Amino acid sequence: MDLLIGYRSDEEMPSGWRLTLKIAWAIGVVAVAALMIDITHRDPLPRRGNIHIVSTLADVTEDAGSTAANTMPAFLALPGAVGALRSTADVDEAVQTLDESELRQGFCTRSVSKQIRHAYPGYYDEWPDDKLERVALEKYPEMRDRLCTLPYQIDATPAGIIKYELKPRTVIMSVAMWMLSALVTGAFAIGGANLYYRILVDRFA
Repeated sequence: MDLLIGYRSDEEMPSGWRLTLKIAWAIGVVAVAALMIDITHRDPLPRRGNIHIVSTLADVTEDAGSTAANTMPAFLALPGAVGALRSTADVDEAVQTLDESELRQGFCTRSVSKQIRHAYPGYYDEWPDDKLERVALEKYPEMRDRLCTLPYQIDATPAGIIKYELKPRTVIMSVAMWMLSALVTGAFAIGGANLYYRILVDRFA
């Protein structure tokens, strides 16, 4: 113990300095412990490998069928945070943050006619849905696979826009976080005690 914490007694120090320095040391230890707990228990950066995907915007739109007017509100109502992933299998890929208010301006549906009416309000009110869809697909067959009209700020596809939740930490990870906090706090406490007994006691005695 003498090797870890200094060798000189503090009995010769004025009681005021002794009490003040020991209180400062205790406050420092508590502050370091609180800081380490805060740092180690923060949520990690969401990546493909540490999240659970609740659903994608494409899946919600596909499952809603062609009668749904706009599936965006239903997607945003799902639990979890909004993000985007590219079509890769890299588990270390970070989830791209999306602005939910911008995403809310999007319009998603399987119905081609509803997409056209949303893009051109009032222009095709007299056209029946089946005629409007038939004419549109004859001229633009790629519209059959389009699910959403998204704001230009959203650089993601409906299949890549996700609602996700972080996976819970494992027991091993939780133990490791507490051990790291304890080790750093202990090292600070021993360092502070050495500073007190090896240097400050000699100066203030």
